[in-house]
Amino acid sequence: MTDFNPHTHHRSDDPDTSVAAAHAAGDLARSHKALCLEVIRSAGSYGAGQSDIAEVTGLHRHQANKRLADLHTEGKIALRLTFNGVEIRRKGSANRQERIWVLADE
Repeated sequence: MTDFNPHTHHRSDDPDTSVAAAHAAGDLARSHKALCLEVIRSAGSYGAGQSDIAEVTGLHRHQANKRLADLHTEGKIALRLTFNGVEIRRKGSANRQERIWVLADE
């Protein structure tokens, strides 16, 4: 997985506590990405949305969503599409349509 760059998550004039928090966030982001990836892997071709991931892992939906964006950028996951290329969405726990993710073709 792409390395988290803590230097892009704090300003140069931030207090030491903010710098330390940015560095600690890297470990947390890597851990959350691994959790998300495992749920998607377990879901197989059915796929998983952010609510599914939140329910299984205990992450908040917005935490899962941030890591899904990272995993998509890294090419690890892809949107689940119909045979004619339309995104598949399902209603999530917030009663809104969510994008569904599957493992990217490797």
